[in-house]
Amino acid sequence: MYEYPIDQCDVADRTKLAEFRAKREQWLGQLEGSDFHSIWKQLNGVFWHDAIFRIVNESRKISTISPQPDVGFNGAVSRLFDIGFITIQVTAIRRLTEKRNKELKKAVISLRSILEDVDSNLKLITRENYVSFDALPYDPAPLERACLLKEAAEWLDTKGPKAWFSSEILHKHFDKLSGTIPSNRSRDDIIQFFVIKRLIQRLEDCEDVCKYVDKFIAHGADPGNRTGLSEEQKGITLGKLDDCYKALYQVANHITATLLYSGTHGALPVPQYDHLENLDKKWIATNNMGQMHQVWENRAKEIESWENDSWLEKLHIPSL
Repeated sequence: MYEYPIDQCDVADRTKLAEFRAKREQWLGQLEGSDFHSIWKQLNGVFWHDAIFRIVNESRKISTISPQPDVGFNGAVSRLFDIGFITIQVTAIRRLTEKRNKELKKAVISLRSILEDVDSNLKLITRENYVSFDALPYDPAPLERACLLKEAAEWLDTKGPKAWFSSEILHKHFDKLSGTIPSNRSRDDIIQFFVIKRLIQRLEDCEDVCKYVDKFIAHGADPGNRTGLSEEQKGITLGKLDDCYKALYQVANHITATLLYSGTHGALPVPQYDHLENLDKKWIATNNMGQMHQVWENRAKEIESWENDSWLEKLHIPSL
């Protein structure tokens, strides 16, 4: 992950830098790593499913506004599609905002857990570590002056000990995070405590959706357990989902690109194939509909047969 060893980094406290680099690597692994629960993999899935749903939803609207004899949507299938979409999306939002658990067996990868871990380790994110964690010069001024004195134009380094321009960019980022003006910069400057608090508060925009998951999806809450829920917490709308998507995307990008100075990420994956292929085709030929009715009847009979199954006898319950 790092191109330069610690002994080539322009920092005074190399022990703290080693701790920071280890933590930064951990956080970025949770954000953009290869694990299927990494934040950006989860977010990419959320936005992909949302876009697909909106395509189908728009096609349903069109078929209602401009009906055609050979276009229609089965009501039962549409209902299943809607329920599946809502369930997938709201549980993903719930996962992405789950609180940190310090117990390894219960540890989760979520935006909230990363933020809480960052908050616990703010002392490691000093200005010198933020700027020079991979050998950027802490003080860009001498190199900048030397560059300006040269008559011939040359490419500017973006990495390593000569990359003064990149160093100044990181200093400016850290000025905002630490609330410091350039003339008062110090190697020991740290991020203002409320920066992380505000990011956590941004995630609280998803609280109503999380409450919905707890009461109606993850658990079959008893009516008494649902007392006191607001109307906002009893239903899901596309607008409410959008509010959550926006909060998740903005927080994830801020952590990745600003707090940890890695890359920015696009939310919606770019299709590597024609993802709308066959959308204009009906599901089954008319002459095969009889077979579909038969499948339904067979399944109904199979379920009804379970009533007469001898499973209770297999428990060997003694007679009274």
